[in-house]
Amino acid sequence: MAMAAASTRDDDVPGGDTREPSAPVYRTLQEKLNHLFASVCPPGEEREYTHQEIAELAKAAGHSISASYVNALRIHPNKKPTIEPLKAIAAAFRIPVAYFFDDAVAADIEENLALVAAMDRPEVRTFVTAVAELSPETLHEIGRMIRQARESEIRAFASAMAELSPESLDAIGQMMEQARKLQRLPHDT
Repeated sequence: MAMAAASTRDDDVPGGDTREPSAPVYRTLQEKLNHLFASVCPPGEEREYTHQEIAELAKAAGHSISASYVNALRIHPNKKPTIEPLKAIAAAFRIPVAYFFDDAVAADIEENLALVAAMDRPEVRTFVTAVAELSPETLHEIGRMIRQARESEIRAFASAMAELSPESLDAIGQMMEQARKLQRLPHDT
């Protein structure tokens, strides 16, 4: 299953797992569905699954749901489905149905979506394959170099942003908000 890129934390690099447990993700059913659609893409593609594709994947997994009902769940926040449609959608996305009911499970699944999405990138797969048998010491050193490269990129981006006028920064903010709306992402606070 191919997935679109999602965010990762700064400490998610080779050289030791220093990550904290996932924090619960408090979202409505509609928000969780929209997050899945925004995060999980058909293999080899960078687009959302269609509602019809989800209905077909659910059917292939032994469940029944119509494309129009999937759509209704995404656009009508007051829709209260029974467990069966949620099982169908979970099967289509190959996640446990508990994603829709348990915020801690949702947080863990969303963390894994980011990992699997990263593994869908050929350059990441090549890197992971190449380092799979390296010693812990070498992995730690590679992790240090990755953190250093990220920090350098962040400094370069911050420097470029500092040179923009307030009007340009405002225009960028408006474009980002419009993109969030188009992707049905929550407003960034």
